[in-house]
Amino acid sequence: MHECFPVIRSTLSAMALLSQVLPNYDIVAPDECKLFNIGLNDTYVVRTKDNKRYILRVYRACMRSLSDISYEMDILNHLNNKGVAVSVPLRRKDGRFVRSLAAPEGNRYVALFTYAQGKELTYNDESQAFQYGKAVAHVHAATEDFTSQYSRFPLDLRYLIDTPLKSIQPLLVHRMQDWDYLQKLANRLHELIKALPMSILEKGFCHGDFHGMNANITDEGIITFYDFDCGGPGWRAYDVAVFRWALRRFQEKENKL
Repeated sequence: MHECFPVIRSTLSAMALLSQVLPNYDIVAPDECKLFNIGLNDTYVVRTKDNKRYILRVYRACMRSLSDISYEMDILNHLNNKGVAVSVPLRRKDGRFVRSLAAPEGNRYVALFTYAQGKELTYNDESQAFQYGKAVAHVHAATEDFTSQYSRFPLDLRYLIDTPLKSIQPLLVHRMQDWDYLQKLANRLHELIKALPMSILEKGFCHGDFHGMNANITDEGIITFYDFDCGGPGWRAYDVAVFRWALRRFQEKENKL
């Protein structure tokens, strides 16, 4: 018997997900499952016989624990119960939101979500930017009383600076000048943030990836948020910082054209 060659990351068969995973949900029989995006996680678009769409997410192995993902399910259900438009997780017929699949690189968790209706925001005018900011504030306000029995990584300096720096180091052993720059930048960021008046920095749930594109807007102006995989407790100003960072990157690309 031959052993499987080690795999860092696999792509699960859409056909197998259609036949073996999706029948476990109480939805109209799906007749289509297509790989939509390979990013931090793998995203599939599911279409049922009544022409409804859903999103099937396959989490990357060893990236998120079951507790991390269960926390994400809790925050989405909490927001939905508060009247915030979000892409909601669907229960399987056994009552669970998440199941595990044995992939070559290890166990990968799978969850099914409702589809966020509408189209991506364009920010071509101030009105959409205002609507988006108002919707983000609604998320923050609605999570003031949020609690979960599941643990989740905090969006603190260790998570945002120290851990990524440690992951980058082995890749820069041949580029010591770049590594020295990143170390100095990390130290400077630590100093600047710690110098802020921490007592007035609001803390609570943060989406963690409010870069402006993880939301769709309908013709009626309803904004639905999705992709809460990077969320957790932290400084809410970080959600604003992520949007500012994304806007700056977009402007830099525009200037190069």
